[in-house]
Amino acid sequence: MTDAIGDDRLVRAIVKMRERIAVMTKEYEEAVKVIKDQRHAVEVELLRRLNERGATQTKTEFGTAFIDEDMKAQIADEAVFMDFVRETGDLDFFQKRVAVKHIKEYMKENGDRLPPGLSIFKEYSVTVRKS
Repeated sequence: MTDAIGDDRLVRAIVKMRERIAVMTKEYEEAVKVIKDQRHAVEVELLRRLNERGATQTKTEFGTAFIDEDMKAQIADEAVFMDFVRETGDLDFFQKRVAVKHIKEYMKENGDRLPPGLSIFKEYSVTVRKS
C-alpha cells in the first residue's frame, strides 16, 4: 500500500468492515441459536426417554446417543477451601495458570521486571475506535 491513500480512508475502511462483520455475526448467531435451541429440545427428549427406560445409551443406524456427565466446580467458601488445601497439602486442586493481570501489576511496580521463572509473549495489533 502506498502513502497516497490517506490514513482517514484506511481507518474508515476498517470501521466499515468491522460494522459489516458485526451485522453478519449477529445474523449468523441468531440463525445458529434457533438450531441450537431445537437440538437442545431433541437432546432433552432423548435424555427423558433414556431415563424412562433406565438405559444409558441408545444405538441407531444414524449414531449412538448416550448419557454423559459434565461436572463444573466453583469455590463456595474460599477460606474454608484454602484451609483444607493447606491442611492436606493437596495442590492438585489447582491448574497451572498464571494471572496476566497480576503479572502486569507486578511489572509496573518493579520496573518492568518479570517475576522469576516466567516469560511472556506480547503481540501487537492496531485498534481502531469509531469516532
